[in-house]
Amino acid sequence: MEINVIINVTSNLGKTGQYVSQIKKYFKEKNIKFSLFVTKYIGHATELAKKITASNNKKILIIVGGDGTIHEALNGIVNFENTYFAAIPAGSGNDFLNNFDTNKYKNIRERLDGILKNNYEYVDFLLINNKLRGIESVGFGIVSNILKSYYKLKRFSPKTRYRLATLRHTIFYTPDKFNYSIDGKKNWIQAKCIIFEIGNGKTIGGGINVIPHGDIKDNLISVSYIEPINHFLIPFAFRNLLKKDASVLKKNHRFFTKSISIRLNKPIYHIDGQLYTDTSTLDIKIVHNKLKFIY
Repeated sequence: MEINVIINVTSNLGKTGQYVSQIKKYFKEKNIKFSLFVTKYIGHATELAKKITASNNKKILIIVGGDGTIHEALNGIVNFENTYFAAIPAGSGNDFLNNFDTNKYKNIRERLDGILKNNYEYVDFLLINNKLRGIESVGFGIVSNILKSYYKLKRFSPKTRYRLATLRHTIFYTPDKFNYSIDGKKNWIQAKCIIFEIGNGKTIGGGINVIPHGDIKDNLISVSYIEPINHFLIPFAFRNLLKKDASVLKKNHRFFTKSISIRLNKPIYHIDGQLYTDTSTLDIKIVHNKLKFIY
């Protein structure tokens, strides 16, 4: 079986780069042939995954990075039948791998040992507008606006950019207006929110517990959205979210569905922590028993 590794050496402020030598050393000691690919720009993991998975040969595709790199690679998979997907948590968030017991692996060598056993199971993923795939979540609201400002503040360090963007939108934020419909029903519901998350897994933003009822293998979309709250309470609400606790937000609606359609008031949303501004129409469904994941 082919073994291919895609690594984003810039992930987690460049700390992921340290894994390159460890991975090479591991496979050399095991006398196992493998191919290592280093991403060089945004979208490169998608291109690499397309080339790697285009053949009918059985292969293990190992992603080393965070949720963004996993998101890119997932969108590049061509042949699901002969591809076994795996990931090593090396990003700043790693929300996708929060769905599994990865704490049993003490280091990267143990993680690679586990992957090579090839004990896989099917995990769900989200399909957006019959085009994009999301492994963990799709959302909009204040989180998307923070991401947009974050990307604009290029002259500051990542931590400072995030703090400034969060401060700006917790002070000046206007609730998002949207319409949604579930399971193909024709009736549309009008609503407002500060946060809206469509979950495949349980968390966003490095462990924030907004969609705790999510299950990555249940063939269901987990929806959680928070209605507008008193403007002066938003900073305190975010303080609790950053402590990984969304339970204090009383206007939190939660439900399950097989599919959901959303019409946004403005074209800005995020998938697996990546910002998109291409459309205000989102039609999302769950894809079951297609992605083979080794954990």
